[in-house]
Amino acid sequence: MNISSQGGEGGDASAVRPICLTGYMGAGKTSVGRLLAAKISRNFLDLDAEIQLRAGKTIRQIFQEHGDSGFRDVERQSLAALLQGSDPSVIALGGGTLQDETNRNALHAANAFLIHLEAPVGELWRRCTDGFNAEEIAKRPLLAEGEAAFKERSASREANYRSAQVSITTTGLSVEEVAQACQNAISAILQH
Repeated sequence: MNISSQGGEGGDASAVRPICLTGYMGAGKTSVGRLLAAKISRNFLDLDAEIQLRAGKTIRQIFQEHGDSGFRDVERQSLAALLQGSDPSVIALGGGTLQDETNRNALHAANAFLIHLEAPVGELWRRCTDGFNAEEIAKRPLLAEGEAAFKERSASREANYRSAQVSITTTGLSVEEVAQACQNAISAILQH
């Protein structure tokens, strides 16, 4: 399935819109993105993986050594590089990518089709922490701050998530069902 920059099917590869999944930590961006990409014959790209590759460090190390602003600098560069690719892709954005105006502008300039994966914040916390011990949780910067801070940060990002063309609630759905809902939403928008 190709989504051209005019919003219709077809078009040459340079006109194909990237499909970007956004949402808070635990929403399923990476898992759903991989499956969605396979279903619609696109490459899958993970912004967090690109950031780590570009920086030569883990996300945690970047935050520890350079703070949030240093992380956001690498994130901007990484997103720009992914959006400049000529192959049609599904991109899993980071949970905070839309907080940065430069990133929002880059997504707009690329005519990205933005899908917000959402779930109640308590559900997201559970998904991120169930089955992990305190040491493992401490390795993830947003989880290490605790549940109250996790929920507060989620609320602060909600307005930017709402800028997506589509929001899909993931609660109670399998990864396959969410990927199918994404595919259905893309098809429905293309028909209009």
